Amino acid sequence: MDAGFDQTAVENLFAEIDTSGSRRITIAKFDLFAVVQTITAVRNEFMKMDAPASSSSRRGDRQITKKEFVQFFLAQGVSKQASVALWSHADTNENSKINFTEFKTWALEILEAPVLESLLIPQ
Repeated sequence: MDAGFDQTAVENLFAEIDTSGSRRITIAKFDLFAVVQTITAVRNEFMKMDAPASSSSRRGDRQITKKEFVQFFLAQGVSKQASVALWSHADTNENSKINFTEFKTWALEILEAPVLESLLIPQ
């Protein structure tokens, strides 16, 4: 095994992808793994944005406001202008809130290609 890779971690990852236990990873298995990982990441980011901040906050209501969205991306190092531009693409029904379905659709559109490229194309 190449330096930098832990044998146990590699075996565990292989087992996670090889859902049938066939000791083979097909494109379908890898695709399912990538989709599940992506959706899990999207769900986790949505929950971070919507997590209750205090009892007086409306956060935790399963809706993300523009303020919550922009604040989250500012904390990630994204400029305010870029954060607002991202918001305009995510709030597809323009009701000034994003529910999980809207967020998931938006996030999968912008994450799908880069995630797969980062997994498949060596840097």
